[in-house]
Amino acid sequence: MATSARLIWKAGLLGALLTAAANFAIYEAGRLSGVRFGLHPDGFAAEVGAAQVITTSLVTFALGTALAVLVGRRGIWQLRALQALGVAAAVVTAGAPLSMAEGSASKLLLLLMHLVAGMAYVAVLEIVNRSGSKVDQPERLLEGSTS
Repeated sequence: MATSARLIWKAGLLGALLTAAANFAIYEAGRLSGVRFGLHPDGFAAEVGAAQVITTSLVTFALGTALAVLVGRRGIWQLRALQALGVAAAVVTAGAPLSMAEGSASKLLLLLMHLVAGMAYVAVLEIVNRSGSKVDQPERLLEGSTS
């Protein structure tokens, strides 16, 4: 059964906002603890700021949601494959902060932000998957039952 694009967009928007909020909280907790989010890619010094954390969280989730809308037209199993791809992308892209960030605390917190985004994406697609039988009732998006 194909999944409603509206359902996916609603879940994706909620996931994007929650991911941005969670990653901002991680960033702020680190910053308030004295962590400096400096990156040194190819000898160029840059600082990760709150705006970058929020924007990156929102944009990447929006792209993933758009992909889910396209894939969701084909059915639940393609969304399951997209969940695996989301986890893989979160893990692979987490390599960047590990190789470029300065300090162990900065590396750990940036890695955590990547993993939070990946887990949130999987959770959003799981909500969509479990709501598949309710595509005519998107207002029931967050209900736990599958019937």
